[in-house]
Amino acid sequence: MTAFCKCLYVLQIVPTEYRYISKEVLPTNQFSVTEYFSPMTDFDRTWPAVYFLYDLSPITVTIKEERRSFLHFITRLCAVLGGTFALTGMLDRWMCRLLEALTKPSP
Repeated sequence: MTAFCKCLYVLQIVPTEYRYISKEVLPTNQFSVTEYFSPMTDFDRTWPAVYFLYDLSPITVTIKEERRSFLHFITRLCAVLGGTFALTGMLDRWMCRLLEALTKPSP
């Protein structure tokens, strides 16, 4: 048994730019690597090798920093409070019906 293998490294590169509130733009890249190994057996007729495959993305990702308005904060706060109120109302109604069903005398 040999200890050799064939290795494939796939390098994915995505162009990225960060846009800050101060209008500053930082061009950079995001990288990811995936590796594949296939062990060689005694009957393989190929040489051990290492392969590199570069995958350059044609699409640029833009990450933009922005501030939300006070009105947006109030709207989201009202949505959370309204959802909480509705959920507790439904739970109260279900618990009431369950307790009525359990405490109801059988005929």
